[in-house]
Amino acid sequence: MVSVRVFPPIKPLRKAALGWGLLVFNPVDPDYGVRQIYFGTNQTPTATWRAAEALGAPITRSSRDALGSLWLNYYGPPGSFSSVSFGDVLAPGRLPPGYFNGKIVLIGGKPDTLGTDYFVTPFPFTNPSHAFIQGTEVHATILLNLLRGEWLTRIPISREIALIVFVGLVAGGLALLRSSRATLLSLLISIGIACGACWLVWHQRIWFAWLIPSAVQMPFGLAWAVSSQFLLKSRQS
Repeated sequence: MVSVRVFPPIKPLRKAALGWGLLVFNPVDPDYGVRQIYFGTNQTPTATWRAAEALGAPITRSSRDALGSLWLNYYGPPGSFSSVSFGDVLAPGRLPPGYFNGKIVLIGGKPDTLGTDYFVTPFPFTNPSHAFIQGTEVHATILLNLLRGEWLTRIPISREIALIVFVGLVAGGLALLRSSRATLLSLLISIGIACGACWLVWHQRIWFAWLIPSAVQMPFGLAWAVSSQFLLKSRQS
């Protein structure tokens, strides 16, 4: 259990602000990725929750304790949100008049080194430069998820276990087929599971651990089927 010690802003800032909250991520996964939305402690919500509350997000009318686990729905690789430098903001004439009208503005610095305020993204395979994202963009993603209701949820663990058991039985049954048919069926099932997982995320905003049945169970089932067929033919000869 991680304990969080909160140091509130000084009194004049608390009076001037519409609200204040924590700017932390919890949990941060071992690969330094942020995947779950953190709502704050029982006493102090996060700043993103406060901002969503001030902007009238429907989710903020619910109790934070009753929401359960919500997962981040990233909108794109690093740089998906428009940004300007402090220099452009402070220098006269660099931005058009009214540039910030009607916009939600998050203020944050750009860290000099990785590991201070950079986090792993879901997009490293599309482009090596997309491997890390700034903390400010993660907060912007969380805020937009809360405002739009576009977070991800995970399917119930009982259904996920049932799927794993079913795929395990199918993978074991590949040994009853010829190697060519087992290979084709294994490939089709793996691709089908991966495509179904993508469809659920994109259209239903639901995810599950699809790599287990698609990239682990089916390949192992195929390896077992091919090996058993090879051993059977070796004994017969």
